[in-house]
Amino acid sequence: MKQKKTLCMGLVLGVLAGITVSYCLPSQPTKASTVDRAEKFIMATCPVDGSSEAVFVLDLLSGQLRGAWLNPRSGRFTNFYSYNIAGDFNIDPAAGQPSFTLTTGVASLPNTGRAQNGNGVIYVAELTTGQVNAYMLQYNTNQNQQNQQAPITRLDSFPWRAVLE
Repeated sequence: MKQKKTLCMGLVLGVLAGITVSYCLPSQPTKASTVDRAEKFIMATCPVDGSSEAVFVLDLLSGQLRGAWLNPRSGRFTNFYSYNIAGDFNIDPAAGQPSFTLTTGVASLPNTGRAQNGNGVIYVAELTTGQVNAYMLQYNTNQNQQNQQAPITRLDSFPWRAVLE
């Protein structure tokens, strides 16, 4: 009987200690970008300001990357992006079908001047060139300016495989 009481007391103390520790320690929210692919385009979300994302669509036939940021203050798309990535890979989509893939990630890049850099980076890889490019986006929180073009900037590149002949 005494052994059962000791066991129950230990169990209760363990549960209380676990609850106390989980309450006192800060928790990190889990955030994830999404990517989906169809035969001729890829759609992905990319973090912008810590509380919202932009959505991007890459046309696999032309290399055109287009996107829009849903401003959390107004609930409307206020920043629009358009950039042809094919030139960064030195390929002509009309000459042959490029083989792109895309994903996004988190990066806190320092702001330059008055522009605000997004908290995300878009990574695009192309099979025939064997290159991966990283792209940064900027945004403007001024909700009075509708349909404003925002820049996408190529940050860097690295080869992930030999060029296909």
